[in-house]
Amino acid sequence: MNVRRGLAGATTLGDMIYVAGGFDGSRRHTSMERYDPNIDQWSMLGDMQTAREGAGLVVASGLIYCLGGYDGLNILNSVERYDPHTGHWTSVTPMATKRSGAGVALLNDHIYVVGGFDGVSHLDSVEVYNIRTDYWATVACMTTPRCYVGATVLRGRLYAIAGYDGNSLLSSIECYDPVIDSWEVVTSMATQRCDAGVCVLREK
Repeated sequence: MNVRRGLAGATTLGDMIYVAGGFDGSRRHTSMERYDPNIDQWSMLGDMQTAREGAGLVVASGLIYCLGGYDGLNILNSVERYDPHTGHWTSVTPMATKRSGAGVALLNDHIYVVGGFDGVSHLDSVEVYNIRTDYWATVACMTTPRCYVGATVLRGRLYAIAGYDGNSLLSSIECYDPVIDSWEVVTSMATQRCDAGVCVLREK
């Protein structure tokens, strides 16, 4: 990449990889860059309004959303949206809870934000954003508080994977069913992991 980034948000749109924010050891970044695998090249894009590390990055309806994080002074609940056609970021309705290190994923055209850290507590709470109405709602809490938790969607369900509960690194995984608004613990991983990357490959 053009910029060193720890705790940056990453997502894909089309056949490109987007990486935003992060911490380089001295400052938090507002910048975002994009990787084109066809030419093996990174390019810089428009800056966010707020510098963020530990923010979530997710794509919904062709737009990139950056949620929460830490700006070096405060845990954030603010949310920004990037339009790749205009190259501009705009603010949308903030989350109800400040969160850094939350997991984010898109399920049924809704953005789910799970867990994180609010500056005092490691969170088990979950918020969901309706991209059409610009409205946040709360859903059932996870069974375990999780910060720097992985989140992904498989077969219509949301998975919260590992993380840190404030005392221990976690290997546990839980699965959310939006139809019944309930979390279920599933088989744990063999290894405890915090801030791990997760994705789904060829859903079956």
